[in-house]
Amino acid sequence: MAVIASDALGNHVVACSVGLALQHHYPNARVDLWTRRRVAEFANSPSWHRVCNLDTTTPVPVYDTVINLENSEWARDAVPHLCGAGAVVHGPANTLTGRPFAFGNTWQDRLWQHPQWTRETITQEFPVLKSGYIGEILCCGIGCTACTPRPLLPEETWNHRVPDVIVSASASLDCKLWSTSHWSRLVRDLHSSGLSVGVLGPAVPVGLHGTETESVLVRECGVLDLRGRGTLPQVVNCIRRISVLVTLDTGLGHVAGAVDTPAVVLYRHGIHRLWTPPWGRIVPVVAQENANVDTVPYEAVWNSVCAVLGL
Repeated sequence: MAVIASDALGNHVVACSVGLALQHHYPNARVDLWTRRRVAEFANSPSWHRVCNLDTTTPVPVYDTVINLENSEWARDAVPHLCGAGAVVHGPANTLTGRPFAFGNTWQDRLWQHPQWTRETITQEFPVLKSGYIGEILCCGIGCTACTPRPLLPEETWNHRVPDVIVSASASLDCKLWSTSHWSRLVRDLHSSGLSVGVLGPAVPVGLHGTETESVLVRECGVLDLRGRGTLPQVVNCIRRISVLVTLDTGLGHVAGAVDTPAVVLYRHGIHRLWTPPWGRIVPVVAQENANVDTVPYEAVWNSVCAVLGL
Protein backbone atom coordinates (compact mmCIF):
# COMPACT_ATOMS: atom_id res chain seq x y z
CA MET A 1 0.00 0.00 0.00
CA ALA A 2 1.08 3.58 -0.66
CA VAL A 3 -0.20 6.56 1.33
CA ILE A 4 0.32 10.07 -0.03
CA ALA A 5 0.25 12.86 2.57
CA SER A 6 1.30 16.46 3.04
CA ASP A 7 4.55 17.25 4.84
CA ALA A 8 2.90 19.92 6.98
CA LEU A 9 3.46 18.79 10.56
CA GLY A 10 -0.20 18.54 11.59
CA ASN A 11 -1.16 16.69 8.43
CA HIS A 12 1.75 14.32 8.95
CA VAL A 13 0.67 13.50 12.51
CA VAL A 14 -2.84 12.73 11.23
CA ALA A 15 -1.36 10.57 8.47
CA CYS A 16 0.63 8.61 11.07
CA SER A 17 -2.66 7.73 12.75
CA VAL A 18 -4.01 6.51 9.40
CA GLY A 19 -0.87 4.41 8.90
CA LEU A 20 -1.38 2.66 12.23
CA ALA A 21 -5.05 2.06 11.38
CA LEU A 22 -3.98 0.39 8.12
CA GLN A 23 -1.52 -1.83 9.98
CA HIS A 24 -4.25 -2.82 12.43
CA HIS A 25 -6.76 -3.53 9.65
CA TYR A 26 -4.27 -5.20 7.26
CA PRO A 27 -1.59 -6.72 9.53
CA ASN A 28 0.28 -8.40 6.66
CA ALA A 29 0.40 -5.35 4.40
CA ARG A 30 3.48 -3.23 3.71
CA VAL A 31 2.45 0.43 4.05
CA ASP A 32 4.76 3.07 2.56
CA LEU A 33 4.36 6.83 2.97
CA TRP A 34 4.99 9.15 0.04
CA THR A 35 5.39 12.74 1.19
CA ARG A 36 7.78 15.69 0.85
CA ARG A 37 10.93 16.98 2.52
CA ARG A 38 9.76 18.77 5.71
CA VAL A 39 9.08 15.56 7.67
CA ALA A 40 12.14 13.64 6.51
CA GLU A 41 13.37 13.50 10.13
CA PHE A 42 10.38 11.29 10.95
CA ALA A 43 11.56 8.60 8.55
CA ASN A 44 11.69 5.91 11.25
CA SER A 45 8.05 6.32 12.25
CA PRO A 46 6.37 3.08 13.37
CA SER A 47 3.42 3.96 11.13
CA TRP A 48 5.32 3.14 7.94
CA HIS A 49 7.50 0.46 6.40
CA ARG A 50 9.28 3.16 4.39
CA VAL A 51 9.02 6.95 4.00
CA CYS A 52 9.68 8.24 0.49
CA ASN A 53 10.29 11.85 -0.55
CA LEU A 54 8.39 12.72 -3.73
CA ASP A 55 10.79 15.63 -4.30
CA THR A 56 13.79 13.32 -4.64
CA THR A 57 12.43 9.82 -5.35
CA THR A 58 10.73 8.79 -8.59
CA PRO A 59 7.40 7.05 -7.90
CA VAL A 60 7.27 3.39 -8.94
CA PRO A 61 3.93 1.89 -10.09
CA VAL A 62 4.02 -1.23 -7.90
CA TYR A 63 1.25 -0.74 -5.32
CA ASP A 64 -2.05 -2.59 -5.26
CA THR A 65 -3.67 0.15 -3.14
CA VAL A 66 -2.95 3.89 -3.28
CA ILE A 67 -4.47 6.20 -0.67
CA ASN A 68 -4.19 9.95 -1.16
CA LEU A 69 -4.89 12.06 1.94
CA GLU A 70 -3.98 15.37 0.28
CA ASN A 71 -6.01 17.42 -2.20
CA SER A 72 -3.11 19.38 -3.70
CA GLU A 73 -2.36 19.01 -7.39
CA TRP A 74 1.07 17.44 -6.77
CA ALA A 75 -0.52 14.71 -4.66
CA ARG A 76 -3.35 13.98 -7.10
CA ASP A 77 -0.81 13.80 -9.94
CA ALA A 78 1.35 11.32 -7.98
CA VAL A 79 -1.44 8.76 -7.60
CA PRO A 80 -1.33 7.13 -11.09
CA HIS A 81 2.47 6.94 -10.95
CA LEU A 82 2.23 4.70 -7.87
CA CYS A 83 -0.61 2.46 -9.08
CA GLY A 84 0.24 -1.06 -10.17
CA ALA A 85 -2.04 -3.02 -12.51
CA GLY A 86 -5.60 -3.07 -11.16
CA ALA A 87 -4.76 -0.92 -8.16
CA VAL A 88 -7.51 0.35 -5.86
CA VAL A 89 -7.48 4.12 -5.30
CA HIS A 90 -8.87 5.96 -2.28
CA GLY A 91 -9.07 9.74 -2.16
CA PRO A 92 -8.63 12.48 -4.78
CA ALA A 93 -6.59 11.57 -7.84
CA ASN A 94 -5.77 12.59 -11.38
CA THR A 95 -5.23 10.30 -14.33
CA LEU A 96 -1.92 10.16 -16.19
CA THR A 97 -3.32 12.80 -18.56
CA GLY A 98 -4.07 15.15 -15.67
CA ARG A 99 -7.86 14.71 -15.67
CA PRO A 100 -9.66 14.17 -12.32
CA PHE A 101 -10.17 10.52 -11.46
CA ALA A 102 -13.89 9.73 -11.14
CA PHE A 103 -15.24 8.69 -7.74
CA GLY A 104 -17.74 5.87 -7.39
CA ASN A 105 -21.00 5.99 -5.42
CA THR A 106 -20.24 4.03 -2.26
CA TRP A 107 -20.67 5.76 1.09
CA GLN A 108 -16.87 6.05 1.30
CA ASP A 109 -16.80 7.78 -2.09
CA ARG A 110 -19.54 10.15 -0.95
CA LEU A 111 -17.55 10.87 2.21
CA TRP A 112 -14.43 11.71 0.21
CA GLN A 113 -16.44 14.06 -2.00
CA HIS A 114 -18.34 15.74 0.83
CA PRO A 115 -18.00 19.50 0.29
CA GLN A 116 -17.70 20.49 3.95
CA TRP A 117 -16.14 18.14 6.46
CA THR A 118 -16.38 20.91 9.09
CA ARG A 119 -20.18 20.72 9.04
CA GLU A 120 -21.72 20.03 12.44
CA THR A 121 -24.04 17.42 10.94
CA ILE A 122 -21.29 15.29 9.39
CA THR A 123 -21.78 12.49 11.95
CA GLN A 124 -25.51 12.43 11.21
CA GLU A 125 -24.91 12.26 7.47
CA PHE A 126 -22.40 9.42 7.98
CA PRO A 127 -23.44 7.48 11.13
CA VAL A 128 -20.28 5.35 10.93
CA LEU A 129 -18.41 8.42 12.22
CA LYS A 130 -18.19 8.82 15.99
CA SER A 131 -16.76 12.34 15.62
CA GLY A 132 -15.93 14.96 13.00
CA TYR A 133 -12.16 14.58 13.54
CA ILE A 134 -10.26 14.50 10.26
CA GLY A 135 -8.25 11.43 11.25
CA GLU A 136 -11.42 9.43 11.80
CA ILE A 137 -12.93 10.72 8.54
CA LEU A 138 -9.84 9.59 6.63
CA CYS A 139 -9.74 6.20 8.36
CA CYS A 140 -13.40 5.60 7.56
CA GLY A 141 -12.85 6.76 3.98
CA ILE A 142 -10.38 3.90 3.46
CA GLY A 143 -12.55 1.33 5.25
CA CYS A 144 -10.75 1.32 8.63
CA THR A 145 -13.83 1.99 10.71
CA ALA A 146 -12.83 0.04 13.83
CA CYS A 147 -10.34 2.50 15.29
CA THR A 148 -8.49 5.79 14.88
CA PRO A 149 -5.23 5.13 16.75
CA ARG A 150 -3.26 7.75 18.65
CA PRO A 151 -0.18 8.41 16.48
CA LEU A 152 3.22 7.22 17.65
CA LEU A 153 5.91 9.75 16.75
CA PRO A 154 9.69 9.18 16.66
CA GLU A 155 11.29 10.84 19.68
CA GLU A 156 14.83 11.81 20.67
CA THR A 157 16.14 13.64 23.72
CA TRP A 158 15.79 17.42 23.62
CA ASN A 159 19.19 18.82 24.65
CA HIS A 160 18.21 22.45 25.26
CA ARG A 161 16.44 24.18 28.11
CA VAL A 162 12.82 23.10 28.64
CA PRO A 163 10.58 26.02 29.68
CA ASP A 164 7.36 25.59 31.65
CA VAL A 165 5.25 26.85 28.76
CA ILE A 166 5.75 26.82 25.00
CA VAL A 167 3.86 29.31 22.83
CA SER A 168 3.48 29.21 19.06
CA ALA A 169 2.14 32.41 17.48
CA SER A 170 2.73 31.72 13.77
CA ALA A 171 0.53 29.82 11.34
CA SER A 172 -0.04 29.15 7.66
CA LEU A 173 -2.95 31.60 7.28
CA ASP A 174 -3.64 35.12 8.51
CA CYS A 175 -7.12 34.09 9.67
CA LYS A 176 -5.50 31.76 12.24
CA LEU A 177 -3.50 34.54 13.95
CA TRP A 178 -4.05 36.09 17.38
CA SER A 179 -2.91 39.66 18.09
CA THR A 180 0.62 40.51 19.19
CA SER A 181 -0.80 42.49 22.12
CA HIS A 182 -2.69 39.42 23.38
CA TRP A 183 0.39 37.19 23.09
CA SER A 184 2.51 39.79 24.91
CA ARG A 185 -0.06 40.05 27.70
CA LEU A 186 -0.19 36.26 27.99
CA VAL A 187 3.58 36.05 28.37
CA ARG A 188 3.59 38.82 31.00
CA ASP A 189 0.89 37.05 32.99
CA LEU A 190 2.74 33.73 32.78
CA HIS A 191 5.96 35.37 33.94
CA SER A 192 4.07 37.05 36.80
CA SER A 193 2.90 33.56 37.81
CA GLY A 194 6.51 32.40 38.05
CA LEU A 195 6.50 30.41 34.80
CA SER A 196 9.17 30.40 32.10
CA VAL A 197 8.05 30.71 28.47
CA GLY A 198 9.67 29.62 25.22
CA VAL A 199 8.72 29.74 21.56
CA LEU A 200 9.18 26.86 19.11
CA GLY A 201 9.19 26.99 15.34
CA PRO A 202 11.31 26.34 12.26
CA ALA A 203 14.63 28.12 11.72
CA VAL A 204 13.44 29.28 8.30
CA PRO A 205 9.69 29.98 8.53
CA VAL A 206 8.75 29.49 4.88
CA GLY A 207 5.10 30.30 4.22
CA LEU A 208 4.30 31.18 7.84
CA HIS A 209 2.45 34.28 9.02
CA GLY A 210 2.89 35.75 12.49
CA THR A 211 6.62 35.18 12.84
CA GLU A 212 7.06 38.89 13.58
CA THR A 213 4.88 38.40 16.69
CA GLU A 214 7.21 35.64 17.89
CA SER A 215 10.21 37.91 17.33
CA VAL A 216 8.54 40.60 19.45
CA LEU A 217 7.96 38.07 22.23
CA VAL A 218 11.65 37.13 22.18
CA ARG A 219 12.99 40.66 21.81
CA GLU A 220 10.66 42.54 24.16
CA CYS A 221 9.01 40.00 26.49
CA GLY A 222 11.84 37.73 27.61
CA VAL A 223 10.62 34.61 25.80
CA LEU A 224 13.26 31.90 25.30
CA ASP A 225 13.94 31.56 21.57
CA LEU A 226 13.96 27.85 20.67
CA ARG A 227 13.11 28.30 17.00
CA GLY A 228 15.27 26.15 14.78
CA ARG A 229 16.67 24.19 17.72
CA GLY A 230 16.70 20.42 17.47
CA THR A 231 15.22 17.91 15.07
CA LEU A 232 11.53 17.08 14.81
CA PRO A 233 11.92 13.99 17.04
CA GLN A 234 13.64 16.22 19.61
CA VAL A 235 10.79 18.74 19.38
CA VAL A 236 8.40 15.88 20.21
CA ASN A 237 10.42 15.24 23.37
CA CYS A 238 10.43 18.93 24.29
CA ILE A 239 6.64 19.11 23.95
CA ARG A 240 6.29 16.02 26.13
CA ARG A 241 8.30 17.67 28.94
CA ILE A 242 6.56 21.07 29.21
CA SER A 243 3.60 21.88 31.45
CA VAL A 244 1.37 23.35 28.74
CA LEU A 245 1.46 24.39 25.09
CA VAL A 246 -0.45 27.49 23.96
CA THR A 247 -0.72 27.50 20.20
CA LEU A 248 -2.69 28.46 17.16
CA ASP A 249 -4.14 25.76 14.90
CA THR A 250 -0.75 24.27 13.96
CA GLY A 251 1.08 20.96 13.95
CA LEU A 252 2.45 21.44 17.47
CA GLY A 253 -1.05 20.98 18.86
CA HIS A 254 -1.22 17.58 17.17
CA VAL A 255 2.17 16.67 18.62
CA ALA A 256 0.91 17.64 22.08
CA GLY A 257 -2.13 15.42 21.62
CA ALA A 258 0.07 12.52 20.55
CA VAL A 259 2.30 12.76 23.65
CA ASP A 260 -0.50 13.68 26.09
CA THR A 261 0.77 17.17 26.95
CA PRO A 262 -1.94 19.70 27.87
CA ALA A 263 -2.48 22.21 25.06
CA VAL A 264 -4.68 25.28 24.74
CA VAL A 265 -5.37 25.62 21.01
CA LEU A 266 -7.04 28.62 19.31
CA TYR A 267 -9.35 27.57 16.46
CA ARG A 268 -11.73 29.09 13.96
CA HIS A 269 -15.29 27.90 14.42
CA GLY A 270 -15.97 24.60 12.63
CA ILE A 271 -12.27 23.94 12.16
CA HIS A 272 -12.19 22.91 15.82
CA ARG A 273 -14.47 19.95 15.06
CA LEU A 274 -12.28 18.82 12.17
CA TRP A 275 -8.83 19.29 13.67
CA THR A 276 -9.07 18.79 17.46
CA PRO A 277 -7.52 15.38 18.22
CA PRO A 278 -9.80 13.05 20.22
CA TRP A 279 -6.91 11.89 22.40
CA GLY A 280 -4.64 13.75 24.77
CA ARG A 281 -5.53 16.85 26.77
CA ILE A 282 -6.42 19.44 24.14
CA VAL A 283 -8.46 22.45 25.29
CA PRO A 284 -9.97 24.17 22.23
CA VAL A 285 -10.69 27.90 22.46
CA VAL A 286 -12.98 28.68 19.54
CA ALA A 287 -13.77 31.92 17.71
CA GLN A 288 -17.35 32.85 16.96
CA GLU A 289 -18.85 31.44 13.77
CA ASN A 290 -17.50 33.15 10.62
CA ALA A 291 -14.92 35.06 12.69
CA ASN A 292 -11.13 34.93 12.59
CA VAL A 293 -9.02 33.84 15.55
CA ASP A 294 -7.99 37.44 16.29
CA THR A 295 -11.51 37.96 17.69
CA VAL A 296 -10.96 35.40 20.48
CA PRO A 297 -10.98 37.38 23.76
CA TYR A 298 -7.86 37.32 25.88
CA GLU A 299 -9.78 36.18 28.94
CA ALA A 300 -10.98 33.01 27.19
CA VAL A 301 -7.40 31.92 26.54
CA TRP A 302 -6.02 33.01 29.92
CA ASN A 303 -8.82 31.27 31.83
CA SER A 304 -8.16 28.05 29.90
CA VAL A 305 -4.43 28.25 30.65
CA CYS A 306 -5.17 28.88 34.34
CA ALA A 307 -7.51 25.89 34.47
CA VAL A 308 -4.84 23.62 32.95
CA LEU A 309 -2.09 24.87 35.28
CA GLY A 310 -4.24 25.18 38.39
CA LEU A 311 -3.47 28.90 38.76
